[in-house]
Amino acid sequence: MTHDARADPSRANATPGEDLLADASRGAGGDTRERANVSQQEDVLAKPSSGAGGDTRERARASPLEGFLAALQFLTRLPVPEGVYRFETSVAWFPVVGLLLGGVLALADLGLRALAVAPLVESTLLVVLLLAMTGALHADGLMDTCDAVFCHASPERRLEIMRDPRAGAFGVVGLVCIVALKIAAVNALPSALRPQLLTLAPGLGRWAIVLLATIFPYGRAVGLGSPLKSAATPKALAIASILPLAACAVVGPPGLAAGALTAVTALGLGRWLMRLLPGLTGDCYGAACEVVETVVWLSGGLVLLPRPSV
Repeated sequence: MTHDARADPSRANATPGEDLLADASRGAGGDTRERANVSQQEDVLAKPSSGAGGDTRERARASPLEGFLAALQFLTRLPVPEGVYRFETSVAWFPVVGLLLGGVLALADLGLRALAVAPLVESTLLVVLLLAMTGALHADGLMDTCDAVFCHASPERRLEIMRDPRAGAFGVVGLVCIVALKIAAVNALPSALRPQLLTLAPGLGRWAIVLLATIFPYGRAVGLGSPLKSAATPKALAIASILPLAACAVVGPPGLAAGALTAVTALGLGRWLMRLLPGLTGDCYGAACEVVETVVWLSGGLVLLPRPSV
């Protein structure tokens, strides 16, 4: 489905690459050019460049900036400099991109409040802005996951349903519920916590993606989401956890509570999905991101997070 297809850092060749992989696996006489293209696609998606010693220019691109730009290209619709960025360098940067998106939301919130926009309209605009900046990438994964896991089918059949480009009733209802909850939760955020939680939620949502990809098995033998699983190592998770943990600590008890809720929600959702599927997929990662964002914003109204006096 679309969320898995976006795992291709070049985006445009997701479906052709998947077709070539499938043709190659069927064997029996694929021509030399197709096999060469498959090898090239796998190198771009899943591996650092190989060869005796590697090319000097390839090594020069293996920098922190490359990882950040790869994550920005994959996770958002924000413009990035032209180039092919290796996906395996991006995973540790997922929460950084999330916090960047959250910072944009916090700034937009300040601007809308300065314009005296009605609170409910403002909250709706913020949720729509996040969807626009991400190209509804994770929302698409949420819909595909809902269509798959809420139907009565075998685990293998559920994976097939995830690849169906058509949206089913479960997917539509799931997305409507999440969007409605987000709007209500953002609208209810107390003023003193509003900028902090607007910033934290997208960062923690993308940290949850790295957490699930590291801990739980991937659901397909071959898939365009597999590079994310391959790159999500314990080391990448440790690096990806530094900034979200620091951000939660800076916010104080509300931030630490939001971080704890994120871990509990992500792990609980992952275990539940593993009961219904052979393993997790890119769509599952997107669904987890959407659910975690919602939980973090809802946490602003819980007794667990004391509301400061206004």
